[in-house]
Amino acid sequence: MTELPTNRSPEISLVTESFNLAEGQSFDAFATACRALAGMLSQQSAEILVCDASNDARVAALVDALPSARLLPSQDLGYDAQKNLAARSARGRYVVYLDGDCWPRSEDWLDRLLQPLRDGRAQASGGTSYYDAPTPTAMAMSIIDFGYTWERPDAALDCYAANNVAFTTTLRCEVPAVEDGMRCNCYAHTQELRRRGRDILSVIEASVWHEMPDIERERHRRGYDVAAACWINPLQVESAALSPTDVALRWHRARFAHLDQLRLRCAPVTLGITSDNIGDVHAEILRLRELDLAGLFVALQEGERDGRNAKARAAFSPWLAAQQQRR
Repeated sequence: MTELPTNRSPEISLVTESFNLAEGQSFDAFATACRALAGMLSQQSAEILVCDASNDARVAALVDALPSARLLPSQDLGYDAQKNLAARSARGRYVVYLDGDCWPRSEDWLDRLLQPLRDGRAQASGGTSYYDAPTPTAMAMSIIDFGYTWERPDAALDCYAANNVAFTTTLRCEVPAVEDGMRCNCYAHTQELRRRGRDILSVIEASVWHEMPDIERERHRRGYDVAAACWINPLQVESAALSPTDVALRWHRARFAHLDQLRLRCAPVTLGITSDNIGDVHAEILRLRELDLAGLFVALQEGERDGRNAKARAAFSPWLAAQQQRR
C-alpha cells in the first residue's frame, strides 16, 4: 500500500470495514466498497482506513493494493468499537464511514455528504441507504431499515445510518459511540450528540447502495434489537412496552405500522416506488414486520426472565415524568 507523505495530512479519512464480511457479506461487495473509495482519491485529499474483523487474507491483499490505505486489525472489536478505532486512527479533518457492504449511488456522493461540514453548517452529516435490488422486498426493507433518514429532508436526524455518515474527526473522537455489545448504537450516539448541541444534518441526496442481506437473519436481528436497544438506552419510548405479552406485541405492531406508512408516503422518488408496485411494497412491509416481531418476542421473553425489561421500564418512567413536567 502507498502512504501519504508524512508532511501532508489528508482532508478526509475514508473508512470501510470487513465486519459484515465476517458476518456473511460477499467479498465482491466488500471489494466494490474499497474500490469505490480508492476511485475518489484522485479528486480528493484523502486516505483509506479499513477495519478488518475477518482475518481473511484476501482483505489484507486488497488493502495492500489500494493507494493511501491502512489496515486496522479489529478481530476482537465490535461494530461500534471499530468505528471508534477508525476515528482515533484518522489523520483527516473529516472521517467518513462507508460500510463494506455499501457503495455510492453517484460520483458526487462524497462531496454532497461533506458539503454541510465544509461550509460550516454542521459538524456531522448523514446520507441515506437503499438495498440494491429493484424488487418490492428490497424497497420495503429500505423503508423499514433506512426510512428514518428521509423523514425530514435537510433537517437534523434523530438517528443516522452508520454505513453512510460523516463527522469532523474532532467531534467523532470527543463523542465516541458506546461500545456495549450492540450491533450498532447509532440512535443512542445521535441522541448523545444532540444533548451536547451537535446535530447530524440530513443530506438525502448523498445516497448509497446496500447489499441485500440474509432476510430471515436480518429481520430477526433487527426485531431483537428493538428491545436490546432499550436495555442499553432506556430513554426511548419503546421502553414503556417491554413486556412479553400480546399487548406489547400489538403496541409494537401499531407503532411499526404508523412509522412505515409515514416513511412510505415520503419515500424519495429514487427509491423506485410507483403506482404499479406500491401495493406489493406495502404487502412486503407487513410480511417483513411479522418477522421483526418474532425476533422482538424472543428478546422480550429473555428480558423478562433476567430482569432487563424491568430495569429499563424503571429507568424510563421517571425520565418520562420529568419530560412531561417540562412541557
